[in-house]
Amino acid sequence: MKYSSSNPLVLTDHAKQRVAQRCISNEALQMVLDYGDETAAGNGCISYFLSKKIANDLASDMPDTAAVLAEACNLRAIVSSIGELVTCYHFSQRFLRAHKRRSRTVRRKRSGH
Repeated sequence: MKYSSSNPLVLTDHAKQRVAQRCISNEALQMVLDYGDETAAGNGCISYFLSKKIANDLASDMPDTAAVLAEACNLRAIVSSIGELVTCYHFSQRFLRAHKRRSRTVRRKRSGH
């Protein structure tokens, strides 16, 4: 089930904990879910994020939301197939490099090298 702004967002216990730990504002999270692009995240989940094009359009349409938009540009929100927020996190190139490096290490260990 795709996220819909007409339904109230339900956060899992894990998502509540992560939102608090990572100091993610409700406004930024809502912006990502309302306006963001989506990609498959595995296990039936959908990952939401703001593309540069959408962020630029929002900045020109809503200049008073610059601080929230800046935070929202670096967020990823993972929503389950039943419409619950599973987790969210600040995304950066550093995160991507660390994730790729970790994945490569795991593959090597599994293949016996």
